[in-house]
Amino acid sequence: KTRLRRQIEGAFLFLDGDLLVRGSLAPVFAMQSDVAAARNHSEKTLEKQIWLEDRKVLHSLGWGITRENYVNGGVIYYRDTPGAHKFGELWHRLWRESSARLSVYRDQPALNVALQSDDLDFSLLPSKYNAQIVMNPSSYRDAAIWHFYSSVGSDEITNFDVLVEEMLSSNSLNFENLRRSIVSKYPWKN
Repeated sequence: KTRLRRQIEGAFLFLDGDLLVRGSLAPVFAMQSDVAAARNHSEKTLEKQIWLEDRKVLHSLGWGITRENYVNGGVIYYRDTPGAHKFGELWHRLWRESSARLSVYRDQPALNVALQSDDLDFSLLPSKYNAQIVMNPSSYRDAAIWHFYSSVGSDEITNFDVLVEEMLSSNSLNFENLRRSIVSKYPWKN
């Protein structure tokens, strides 16, 4: 993930595997900044955006966050610009440094520190392009992307959970159920 800008030519949008695209992403591709991402946890205050585990990494490495927003790495737009390439190299270097020093493989602390670079033109994506519904259930409304955080786990069963279970048990994807999940008004099964 931290090496994608080096591996892919042209502008691209990185999407985590635990999300559903439900609407047009054309406004994202129209952005003119080097890199764009949405607030972590779909929250407005910095205090609610930084997860405890990320705080531990930042503190252990003496890294501070000087920007007003801490972003989520599940949806990242990259243009093919010198600034985006420099950012990609810096993010990868910082992630390798944090991984080597702490044996913790969290990429978001390094991502957010790299985004503070003066050489980068960064834009904040509206939360609708990375609605992290497990951390902020109200973010589902009018979202173009529902991000399920499947690695976190939740008591709420989502349509995404049902799709994954179906796929694991049958070894195939039911496209009709996928379509229904995408057009569903709500991301939760129960």
